Amino acid sequence: MSRSLFVNYSEDACKFECRLLYALNVSGCIPWDFPFPLATDKIRADFPICQSRNSNKNRGLTRFEKAMNSEKALSTCRCLPNCKEIAYKTQANIDRFESV
Repeated sequence: MSRSLFVNYSEDACKFECRLLYALNVSGCIPWDFPFPLATDKIRADFPICQSRNSNKNRGLTRFEKAMNSEKALSTCRCLPNCKEIAYKTQANIDRFESV
């Protein structure tokens, strides 16, 4: 059974989590302001915090950001649609009134 970062399921949350795990594996690090996946405590030890984009020592943050935005990140995900969703259709009608 997989654990999730989110208490309630949503398709967007599932996609975020997939992107996060993909970016974590591609870059080898995670930004300080991103949540750590809950899969295992081992992840915290194995993946350091990404260094600054300007750091010559590590380009992990740039790799992380590119991976998060990559469509490839969703290729192995099986995110189902939301269980409950209300979609509204809007329509606007404009009519001229005659002057009196």
